[in-house]
Amino acid sequence: LRIDDPVDAVPVHGACGAWALLVAALFDWGNGFGTAHGARGFRCVIDAATGTCRLDDLAWKLLASNLLEMCAIFAWVGSLSLLVFVS
Repeated sequence: LRIDDPVDAVPVHGACGAWALLVAALFDWGNGFGTAHGARGFRCVIDAATGTCRLDDLAWKLLASNLLEMCAIFAWVGSLSLLVFVS
């Protein structure tokens, strides 16, 4: 497409933003793998049936949700960039 990017905004904001989403999911475990940092601090995820903390696959769910968010952002930015630069 030969787009001029003199300040390297795409690598800085795109690649570093994607890395930040991955790192937030991988290293945001303050009290072990059963808790995740949220709006109210580190709390465990409570199982609705038993009322106890769930420790099974919280890490994978957090990583999967951040990967899904990254794919949605790339799809949104990519589709809008195609509309702007191709048409």
